[in-house]
Amino acid sequence: MDQLRIGLTMRVVEAVEYAEKRDALAQDWPGFMHQVLPEYKWMPMPNLGSGIASYVQSWNLSGFIITGGNNLFECPERDETELALISYALANDIPIFGVCRGFQIMAHYFGFKIQPCSNHAATTHEVIINGDKHMVNSYHDNCGPVEMQPPLMAFARDLEGRIEGFRHVQEPLMAIMWHPERECQATDLNIKMIRKFFGLL
Repeated sequence: MDQLRIGLTMRVVEAVEYAEKRDALAQDWPGFMHQVLPEYKWMPMPNLGSGIASYVQSWNLSGFIITGGNNLFECPERDETELALISYALANDIPIFGVCRGFQIMAHYFGFKIQPCSNHAATTHEVIINGDKHMVNSYHDNCGPVEMQPPLMAFARDLEGRIEGFRHVQEPLMAIMWHPERECQATDLNIKMIRKFFGLL
C-alpha cells in the first residue's frame, strides 16, 4: 500500500508585537496524528488561496484535513484556500476530512447555512450516532443546520437535532463539529472514525 501523505490546513493568526499575519497549526495536532494515523506522513499547508492546488501537486499530497480555528469569512485567504482545496479534492477523488471550521466551510461549499448558537464554546455535550450517545467536546460559536440533502448526509446530531457530523454520499468527504485532536488521549470513537475514513479499517 502506498503511504498516504496528508496535508493539514492552518489557521490565520495575528503575530503579537508584529504587524503581520501568520499561518499556524495547533500543537495538539502532531500528537494526535501520531496516535491515530502513525502509518502516514503529514504536513501543514499554507494559506495560498487558489495556488493551493499547485502546492498539493508538488508535494504529492493524497489526503487532507481541514482543521479548526477562525470563523468563516474573517480570513479571506483561508476561505479561498480551503474552498479551492475542497474543489480540488472532489475533482481528484482525494479524501478530505473536516474538523469544526472544516465542517463549516464544507457545509458552506455545498450551500448549507451555519447559524450562531450559544453554550457550545469550551464545553462538552452529547451527540447521537447510529442511535448511540457519545460525549464530545465543543469549541464553536456556530452550529450546523438541522437538515441536509444529497450529496451530503448527516450521521451525527446533538440532542437538539442540529447536525454535528456529515459525509458525502459518493465522494470521500466527511466532517465533524467537535475537535478530536483536543483530547489528551484520542477516544475510541475518533480513532475508529478517522482510521476508517482514511482506509485503515
